[in-house]
Amino acid sequence: MKFPLLNTFQVDESTVSFLNRKFEEYSNSHSLVFPSKENDNYFITPTGVHTQNMCAWNNDEYQDFLNTTLIPMCAKELGMGRENVKLRFTHFFDYREGGYVKPHTHCDCEDYVMFIYTKTCSSGHTIFYLNPINPDKTKVQLKPTSGLCAFFAGTLLHEAAYTNEPKRIFVVGVKIKTM
Repeated sequence: MKFPLLNTFQVDESTVSFLNRKFEEYSNSHSLVFPSKENDNYFITPTGVHTQNMCAWNNDEYQDFLNTTLIPMCAKELGMGRENVKLRFTHFFDYREGGYVKPHTHCDCEDYVMFIYTKTCSSGHTIFYLNPINPDKTKVQLKPTSGLCAFFAGTLLHEAAYTNEPKRIFVVGVKIKTM
């Protein structure tokens, strides 16, 4: 799927396996964030957990992945050199049954956002609203499918529908470096 503000593509199974392994490593050595009233402006879900920002995680293998895989992937999507791409954050959302996120944008923090789904499930679709004037007219839904990647403008309104089963996504916040 390719729209001006939203593009989807597949990443290979080795990337998905790597991400799932890194989530397990990170969660075994770091505190995870549980739903609470203090963090519900962005992370609105009654179940599940998410990681802190992992960009500065002192893990050589993960840092290598950011520099040799993730930044080039973002640069390719943006059609610019990797030197113009800055990762503002990377983290995981690990939903449990009952998890969802209300409609929101990232325009106050990121220029672009990338999701990589690391589990397949039949519920918990991500819904993108391509037309801010009439959101329901141009609603696009993505089924959480392992390896599916969504790259979209931070201004794009989106939400995660209620999930009946576990769902995990890797989320990347991208800033464009200006001269």
